Amino acid sequence: MVSSFPHRSFSSFTLAVSRLPPSRLADMSSEPQSSSTPVGVSRVEELFVNVDDNLNEEDECNVEASEPLLDTTTKEVEVENPFQVFKKPRRSKVWDDFLEPELINKQWKVRCKYCNQPLSVLKSKSTSHLKRHIDGCIKKSRFLKQQQALNFLPSESSIGTNQSGFVSALHDGKVDMLKMREAMAHWITMHEHPFSIVEEEGFDLMMKRGMPQWTSVSRVTIRSDSFKVYEFEKLKLKALLKKVDRISLTTDLWKSKPQKIEYMVLTAHFLDLDWKLQKRVLNFVHLLPPRKGANIADCILKCLKEWEIEDKVFTISVDNASGNDSCIKILKDNFATNGRLLCNGKLFHVHCCAHILNIMVQRGLQQVQDIIEKVHDTVDFLNASDA
Repeated sequence: MVSSFPHRSFSSFTLAVSRLPPSRLADMSSEPQSSSTPVGVSRVEELFVNVDDNLNEEDECNVEASEPLLDTTTKEVEVENPFQVFKKPRRSKVWDDFLEPELINKQWKVRCKYCNQPLSVLKSKSTSHLKRHIDGCIKKSRFLKQQQALNFLPSESSIGTNQSGFVSALHDGKVDMLKMREAMAHWITMHEHPFSIVEEEGFDLMMKRGMPQWTSVSRVTIRSDSFKVYEFEKLKLKALLKKVDRISLTTDLWKSKPQKIEYMVLTAHFLDLDWKLQKRVLNFVHLLPPRKGANIADCILKCLKEWEIEDKVFTISVDNASGNDSCIKILKDNFATNGRLLCNGKLFHVHCCAHILNIMVQRGLQQVQDIIEKVHDTVDFLNASDA
C-alpha cells in the first residue's frame, strides 16, 4: 500500500539504487512477491533500510544540490512577446505614441497613448497603419495644442520680446530682490492695491515665511518701481505702434462725483502683425473745465503726439454729446492736412452704438415710468404685509 512506503527522499532512493551491483538488482527483479504487498514495494523498503542508513549527511546534501526535486506543480504556458523576438531594435518614432503590447483575444495589440484604442501588431512588423492612426488622432492634436500653450517664458507675439513681470519656471532658485520688486509693482498695478500694502506686518511675515532672504520694501520704493514699470511698458507699446499702419481711437469722458473732477480716457484699437485685434489704453488724463469741443480736441492731439501716432489715425468713436461734434470737426480739419484720411474723412467719425441704444432705452422707460413706480410700490407693500 502507499501508506507503507517509507518516508525517504526520492534523491536518496536514486543514489541507493545507483550503488547496488547488477547481480543484486537482478535478484530483486526475479524474487517472487506476496499477494498482500504490491510488486516492488517490499524491495524498495528493504533497499531504504539496508542502504539508506549508510548515507551520511554530506552525501544527502550533495544529492540535493546536484539533482533537483521533482516539481509536480503545473506551470503556466508563457506566451512569447513578439517585440522580444525582434532581431533589430524598433527605430520607428511611431512606437513612442503607443504602449507596450498586450494580448487581447489571443492577438497581440498595442494601445494608443492618447485615445487608448487597440491596434493589431502585424507579423510583418509594418507600422503604416499605426502611423495613419497617429496622424488622424484627435486627442493627440488636442494634447499637442495644450503643450504648445505651456510656455516657460511668456512672450508677446507682436513684439517678440519677453513680457516683464513674469518669472521663468527654469531658474536657479535664488531670491533676486530686484525681480521681486518688479513683480510687486506689476501686482499692485494690476489689482489696484495701495502702495502701503508692502509695509504691512502680515505681508512681511508671509514673504519671510516662504523666502528667508526677503528684505522689507517701503511704500516710497515700490511707488518708484511702479513708475519705472510704467515707463518700460510705455516704450514697449511705442515700439509696437510703430509697426502698425492704421489705428482707431475711442474716447469717453465722465465726472467723478465725490471728487468733482472730470476725466478723459483714450483707447487705441489696431491689428498686430499676426492679424489679432489689440486694444490698449493710451492715456487717462484729467480734463480741466470747461469741457468744450476745442479743449477735448486739444487734449486728444497732445496724447497722439506723445505716442507719435498723429498720422496713423483711421477712425474715432465718440458719444453723441454736443461737445464731441465740434471736437470731431477740429480733429478732421487737422488730419486732412496730411492726406491720411480715407474717403475724404467720410469714415473718420464713428458714432457710439452703445450710447445710442442707451438713449433709446432711457426714452422708452420714461414712457412707462408711472407704471414702473406703481409696480415697485405694490411689491414693497406685499413684502411689508404679514399675509
